[in-house]
Amino acid sequence: MTFIRAVIVAFIYLLQIFSWLIVIEALLSWVVDPFHPIMQFIRRFTEPILDPFRRLTERMPMANLPIDISPLLAIIVIQILIAVLQGLA
Repeated sequence: MTFIRAVIVAFIYLLQIFSWLIVIEALLSWVVDPFHPIMQFIRRFTEPILDPFRRLTERMPMANLPIDISPLLAIIVIQILIAVLQGLA
């Protein structure tokens, strides 16, 4: 395994971890207090990823929906990145 391939595989694993953290945060946000230490810990990692998608969804015409679709958009983009990187590895 070359060094570049090892870096790509490590980055794929990192993206998969972020993807799961986003799913966990989205599910926990329905049942756990947002100020709970676990939620704050997870948000420390997911917020830098979700923030650009939240700003993007605010500009969309459906911005008045009561549900935040930014985690869904982030996961879709992450999965596309994973697919592209797997093609390179």
